Amino acid sequence: MTVVDSSTAVLHPPAPALGPGTGRSALLIALDEVGHDYDRAARAEATWRAYRSDCEDFVRWCEVVGLVALPASEETVARYLVHLAERGRRPSTLARRLARLSVAHQM
Repeated sequence: MTVVDSSTAVLHPPAPALGPGTGRSALLIALDEVGHDYDRAARAEATWRAYRSDCEDFVRWCEVVGLVALPASEETVARYLVHLAERGRRPSTLARRLARLSVAHQM
């Protein structure tokens, strides 16, 4: 469990158990948990919901046309954006979808 210091809004990892049989793996697990907390705190919950919705749309489209969603090739992403544009999506929507797919591929 991660502790949030409310006075500085900094996330602090719990001290990992480093007893016999735990060693480095416990430390790595603790670091992974803290990293996940940083990722979650970096964006609002509404943003995560929007990311999820956009990514689910992309994955469904990939399944329909028979392409691999993650990791997606540049051609797959370009085809998806053309698909959206042909259905009247605005350039701002295309840019948002592209940004969200980029985030999904970085995680």
